[in-house]
Amino acid sequence: MRLILIRHAETDGNKTHYVGREDLPLNATGRAQAEALARALARDGIDRVLSSPLQRARATAAPLAAMHALAVEVRAGLVEIDYGELQGLAKGARPFKLRKAFLTTPMPGGESLADVWRRLTPIAEELKALVAAGTVPAVVGHYWSNRMLFAMLGGGDLESALGKGGVKPANASAYAVEFAVLSGQPIAVASKLLHAPAGARRRNSATDQKATGS
Repeated sequence: MRLILIRHAETDGNKTHYVGREDLPLNATGRAQAEALARALARDGIDRVLSSPLQRARATAAPLAAMHALAVEVRAGLVEIDYGELQGLAKGARPFKLRKAFLTTPMPGGESLADVWRRLTPIAEELKALVAAGTVPAVVGHYWSNRMLFAMLGGGDLESALGKGGVKPANASAYAVEFAVLSGQPIAVASKLLHAPAGARRRNSATDQKATGS
């Protein structure tokens, strides 16, 4: 039992500012990354393709879905964290620690990390049901949504998602998440990097992946 968890490909904003809900398109590099990702996963037996509603995720999902003759299924709960008034802020212009300042307190006009965790819970339950039924879903999300799903699917909590051991997915990276049935429930027990874009840092440990942006 497994699923494939993918972070959207590159946009112009990923390395410059806090993107959040800003609906940026993929840039030329990102479009090439999405096509390369689809080719890399052409033989992975994908049955469903689920995506965040933001266009950078949908544009990453589209070539993959086409490769498998599938439609992209949008899930609102996969959307990236809402930075509120901090959206668009240049990185380094006003340093802040999400974990310390906004774990349970929402950012001004936006969400807290706990808010994101709560809205992802139904998504995680849907994914567990799909893999239990033998389906192989590919899920295209964002930095924070994917980071939390890694922990959630493995039975972890929000603190484990934010810890140093949590997976930090790079743009256009794809991980196979393997499940086992424990106490009657499918639980993620391992993850393996399936694909990373050209030029990305590759390491043996999934938890060592470096990422920026959202």
